Amino acid sequence: MTSGFLERAKLPLVMDSDREAIAAAVTVGQSRAPEDLRSLRVRDTSHVGDLWISPALESEARRRGLDFLGAPRPLRFDRQGNLLGIARPV
Repeated sequence: MTSGFLERAKLPLVMDSDREAIAAAVTVGQSRAPEDLRSLRVRDTSHVGDLWISPALESEARRRGLDFLGAPRPLRFDRQGNLLGIARPV
């Protein structure tokens, strides 16, 4: 991970928590500034109807005509650093 060139390793990175995995992905990603991070989250690959996107993807999502169900909000983690379940906004 230190080199930032993970394609050669051919092994998945394993972290102790979701928070650590996300931090590692951001570290080796192309973006330097957090506000430029282009990411999305889905419940699972069988349920891709609802997407949670980073603010950097908002303009592209609007251009593609996607509906927004709520305002941006931060990811939520439990005490062990794992993502809490995805719930639809109220």
